[in-house]
Amino acid sequence: MRMLVPTAQVDVRELAVRHGLVAERFFLEMSRRSTGGVEVPAVPGTTLCRWEAGRSAEVHELLRTAFRGQWGQVDPTPQMWAEQLASHTFRPHWTILAVDTSTQEVVGVALNVAYEQDWAPQGYTEGYTDQLAVRASHRGRGIAGALLRASMNRFVEDHLGAAGLGVDSANPTGARQLYETLGYRPTAGTCIHQLTRPATAR
Repeated sequence: MRMLVPTAQVDVRELAVRHGLVAERFFLEMSRRSTGGVEVPAVPGTTLCRWEAGRSAEVHELLRTAFRGQWGQVDPTPQMWAEQLASHTFRPHWTILAVDTSTQEVVGVALNVAYEQDWAPQGYTEGYTDQLAVRASHRGRGIAGALLRASMNRFVEDHLGAAGLGVDSANPTGARQLYETLGYRPTAGTCIHQLTRPATAR
């Protein structure tokens, strides 16, 4: 059993601990205020392009394999993926694909969305990178950074005030360091409290 609690809600977190739900993981919301367009560096052997609906199944498989094994990850079924793309939050014109120029395979994606219900409470409009993934064989080349920079430019084109994303603070890939290098700063935190019971024989 898991319970998500804003990090600052100490009383609720203490309640969770008293009932056996230990602090298991911390996630951060991060945001970068827009100051205009940014330069997107070229990545040799890779080109960036806009979302193509015909590549939906290919992107779905990329996301499944890229996140497999990460804490809390559940493989999205084709139905779950279709529902995600049909959601009112999904913004295909903001979403960026990275394509290998030799194989024409999708090797990276920044899937971007809009949580418009949050804009008034937080005081600014924001494009949000809901999922950022790069194929394992292509990591370490700068593709993730290029995808984020290209996303920032899409947000600027639509006159948004910021770029946002979330990150597992214990992410082993160094994602948080990349985001901070690009100017993202923490705005809020969530602690996941978890209660685990051993399986009982039937």
